[in-house]
Amino acid sequence: MTGIFVGIPRVHSYEPFQESLSAFLSSIRDKYDVELYEVRNKQRDDAREDIVAKFLESNKEYLLFLDDDHSGHKPEMLESLMKPNALVCSLKCYARYYPFQITICSKDIKYQDRNNLYVLNTEKGYSDCHFVGFGMALIKRELFEKIDKPYFKCNQIGEKEDNYFCENLTKNGIQPVGCFDFALPHCGIDDNTVLGFRQKGIKDFIKRQHQRYMIQRIQNGVNDGSVVLNEEANGKMQVADILLNTEIILTGGN
Repeated sequence: MTGIFVGIPRVHSYEPFQESLSAFLSSIRDKYDVELYEVRNKQRDDAREDIVAKFLESNKEYLLFLDDDHSGHKPEMLESLMKPNALVCSLKCYARYYPFQITICSKDIKYQDRNNLYVLNTEKGYSDCHFVGFGMALIKRELFEKIDKPYFKCNQIGEKEDNYFCENLTKNGIQPVGCFDFALPHCGIDDNTVLGFRQKGIKDFIKRQHQRYMIQRIQNGVNDGSVVLNEEANGKMQVADILLNTEIILTGGN
């Protein structure tokens, strides 16, 4: 039976994730030898390093990273990640902020930095790429024999740990694979959300999202003033992402 080590950096308190995780693990245990490992009270890069170390101590063939602000996990998604037999394969997700870009990117080889990324948007199937998100990412054990430590820990200010990991892959001649057969919802952002945004216009969309988030925030007993909705002179609407308490900028018309 193939071994799957499920590693979760616990950063958020997102109830849909916990519900989705429980159902997902139940659905795959008959087919896979599953071990779950969670790291709490650490920064995400440190948590990922701990998870890799624990994974390498196990006898599991695959490490499955799950980020705790996603939901809608299905066993078919895991199957699709295993299908290309890649060292790293990540499922399509959308960023939680406008313009909700897909977190599977490549870069123009003419440039040496990530300011020249382009987002891949394949309807179905797989694509080699340079950067992937870790909402749901499957990694083979043998990958860690091909790259050096630290895998995720970067001392450069502002560097995200998943980008740092992917940069190291590129330096070692390894390309991650993006899977477009499914879209894993990220804080509720999925194919339908993005389609609705494109069809109905940003201003009304933002207001609806704000109302939904505010209601959920209040239902969770949190009302600390972090939820804001205001228009600036330049026509931008600034919205606090209350699920993650992270400020995001949405660009809209008047």
